[in-house]
Amino acid sequence: MAFDWREYLTLARDLQAGRASSVSQEAIDRCTISRAYYAAFGRARNFAELRLGFPEMEEADVHGKLIRHLRPRRTWGHVATKLAALRLWRDQCDYDAELPEDIRRMVEATLEQA
Repeated sequence: MAFDWREYLTLARDLQAGRASSVSQEAIDRCTISRAYYAAFGRARNFAELRLGFPEMEEADVHGKLIRHLRPRRTWGHVATKLAALRLWRDQCDYDAELPEDIRRMVEATLEQA
């Protein structure tokens, strides 16, 4: 059975609701953003593979390729735009020691857009 990517969004929401202990709020916020992104990415990729002719791939740039695949499609361009923003925030949370924005605002926007 295929993994249900929506579980990552449930996990992200659980983390924000305080169902994690012994870690800082910043760690929870960063993980929330990362998991919410992967929830959106996984669902979009699965849909694109099944319905929009996106090839199955394991390449590192599958994230960018999916966004570029969705962007020109009339009804899916908005999804590509949101996915690109979510990806940027996820990259910042996963790789940058200092975040350029207010992380609480990023968390709220991520959960809304995912």
